[in-house]
Amino acid sequence: TKLGSSNSYLLAEFPFGLRYKVQSNWAVEAELTAAYGQSKSTDINSGGTRSNSQISQARVSSDFLIQAGSFDLIPEIEVQIPFQKIDPNTDTVMVGEGVQSLAGKLNLQGQFGQADFFSYIGYQTRDQGRSTLMPWSLGLGWGGGDVSGKGDSLLGARLFGFQSIANDKDKDLP
Repeated sequence: TKLGSSNSYLLAEFPFGLRYKVQSNWAVEAELTAAYGQSKSTDINSGGTRSNSQISQARVSSDFLIQAGSFDLIPEIEVQIPFQKIDPNTDTVMVGEGVQSLAGKLNLQGQFGQADFFSYIGYQTRDQGRSTLMPWSLGLGWGGGDVSGKGDSLLGARLFGFQSIANDKDKDLP
C-alpha cells in the first residue's frame, strides 16, 4: 500500500490451520497466522525501512451443517485472538489489527447443475472500542462436484467485504 510522501506499508500473512470433522455435520477449526510487516519511509527522521515478523494471531471456529432441501445452511462462530496489541506509543510495524474479535456468520450454499453458489452474512464485535461490523460474501463457482464437497476442484469468484454497524470510539480523532 502506498502511503503519503512516497511512504509504503506491506503486510504478508501466512495462515496455518487444521480442520477436524467431529461428526458428519459438525466441525471445529484452529488456525495460527504468521505475518511479516514492512514500513518504508522517505522521511529523514524515520530512518528508512523497518520490519516486523511474528505469529500474529490465533483463530478458533466451529460450524454446523443444516441441510435444507437444495440449499445448505451453516451457522458458524469464530474467535480471533491477537498476540500483539497495537501500541500507539511505539513505532513497531503492525502485523495485524491487534484486536480480539468474536464473529457469528450464517453461510448459505447451493448447487445448480455445475454451478455452486456460496455466501454468508454475519456480525462481528471487536474489543478496544473498534467498530462493530457486518461481514458479507457472495460467490459463484463451477466444476466443484456436489455441495457436500466431493468434487475435485472449483473455479470461481467471490465478492466479499463488510459494512460498519457502529463506528470506532475514536473515529473523529486524527
